[in-house]
Amino acid sequence: MTMTTLTHSVTLPDDYNRADFLSFHQRDRQAFAERVTANSLKKAMFWQRQPACLSIDFVADKAHAQLILDAEPDSTSAQAKDWPAWLEYFLGLEQPTQSFF
Repeated sequence: MTMTTLTHSVTLPDDYNRADFLSFHQRDRQAFAERVTANSLKKAMFWQRQPACLSIDFVADKAHAQLILDAEPDSTSAQAKDWPAWLEYFLGLEQPTQSFF
């Protein structure tokens, strides 16, 4: 089977707390499904019922993400349009975090 790769980069807000985001994903002590470094996350997951590997690299004020799918390219065209919005949601950018303080 052919692999498909979706990419998207997001500019993070000034108050984005990368350390909290990465700390949350370090809960898997065995690093079986998630691997976290000081500046990145790699996560095994399912994307719309297909096995996938998510990678997010944080560089300065940006998050560069890649989603590798175990799927044919033509079968992912509808999924690709949902990818940027999902990534922003996953990063917590849709959360009204200012109201938490």
